[in-house]
Amino acid sequence: QDMAYANELGYTIKLLGVSRIVEDDKLTAFVGPALVPKDDPLANVSGVNNAIFVQDRFRGLQGMSAAGAGKNATAMAIFTDLISVARSEKIAWPEAALARQSLKFTRTHLPGRFYMRVDAPNRPGILANISKSFSRQGINILEVIQRGSADAKVVSIVFMLDKTKPRSVDNVLSELLETKAAIGSLVLRVE
Repeated sequence: QDMAYANELGYTIKLLGVSRIVEDDKLTAFVGPALVPKDDPLANVSGVNNAIFVQDRFRGLQGMSAAGAGKNATAMAIFTDLISVARSEKIAWPEAALARQSLKFTRTHLPGRFYMRVDAPNRPGILANISKSFSRQGINILEVIQRGSADAKVVSIVFMLDKTKPRSVDNVLSELLETKAAIGSLVLRVE
């Protein structure tokens, strides 16, 4: 269901590992499903392939994609590593200049755009009530999709949210669940 909504909005859902330097000596990271625009290079990575993309201020976006999952790719990686160990070679990537710096992990949750699907009771005013919750947190709604039928007891409503703090999204979700304006939900970052 969420894959279809993402597609309709011009995105696909991918499992991402994302890390960012947020200050000179602090790093924040997360791993999880996220929406990726269909025209992003990551959107086309599929099957046994994995990809890594690095963005820096000097070289821009660089990346590579290769087989990294499945029995053949895993067997080849292990075999190559064993040969490297037998030859006393280093296995790791070449050391980057920044790797010599001491980076500290931070729990800072960076503002971002979010996709939120709310499963709500199908009753008059429910969309208005949910929208007011976003408004109270200062969150701008960019797009809304609502599907359902008159006889359905529950309706799925999808919101594409403007850049906001993750804490504000959490506050909306807590309010919706507490007031029974939501029966279930899913929140994903948009990268």
